[in-house]
Amino acid sequence: MKRAFKPLEYVKCYEGYRGAEKPLEFKYNGKEFLVSKILSTWVEEDLKRFFKVEDSSKNVFLLCYDEKKGKWSIVD
Repeated sequence: MKRAFKPLEYVKCYEGYRGAEKPLEFKYNGKEFLVSKILSTWVEEDLKRFFKVEDSSKNVFLLCYDEKKGKWSIVD
């Protein structure tokens, strides 16, 4: 199954020694979401880092940070 990557309007993240280490909040379709919990993380080919996150309303999202492009997206 092919994934759909949709760009996020912005992402505020914790910046550690690796740069954008973990998302703290993000904006998608004009709505802001506060990340309350990171459920899991993993890295796939082409230096894409994935974050399965839960927001303050218990909604679950899959976010991706493409290290090569320096861009965040939400995955459907």
